[in-house]
Amino acid sequence: DLDPADRDFVESTERTLDAAIRDGAGVSAVGVRGVNVFRGLYESAIEGAAAVQRAGADGFRVSRLLSGITDGFVRGAFRMHFPGNDSRHPAVLALAGYGRGELSPFSDVDLLFLSDDPAGDDDPRVSAFLRFLWDLNLAIGHSTRTPEECIRTAGEDSFFATSLLESRFAAGRVGL
Repeated sequence: DLDPADRDFVESTERTLDAAIRDGAGVSAVGVRGVNVFRGLYESAIEGAAAVQRAGADGFRVSRLLSGITDGFVRGAFRMHFPGNDSRHPAVLALAGYGRGELSPFSDVDLLFLSDDPAGDDDPRVSAFLRFLWDLNLAIGHSTRTPEECIRTAGEDSFFATSLLESRFAAGRVGL
């Protein structure tokens, strides 16, 4: 759980992000203007987390704050690239340290796109979503799988199975 002051900071950052999407930055997100707007918001939020650390916060508090900030940007990017409430949208799961809510500074943001569609990897919206986050200078690790592929892979790969155990919902379709 986030410290109350950190929760306020994350919610304020997400409101600013939502306003930028509503004001049209999201429409041009693949262009320079949109990326610059969101990169500036992200850098400002990360500087806020750095200020919390410089003020003496412990590493667990800072890692939870970084996870909360990143959640907002993942959700915002999802809304821009997967508009509306489509039952065919994927779910995005946070994995590893990010999934535990313990994102360390400069750590990878590990995401799993969970989709009913076996060709989900070929969805141009997934590629655009990832490019957008990369353009914000986030280090993204990702995979796209169906629920069946997750079950099969978890049985074959204990590292992936552990990642699933530590996963949490980040954005997209609930209930997949």
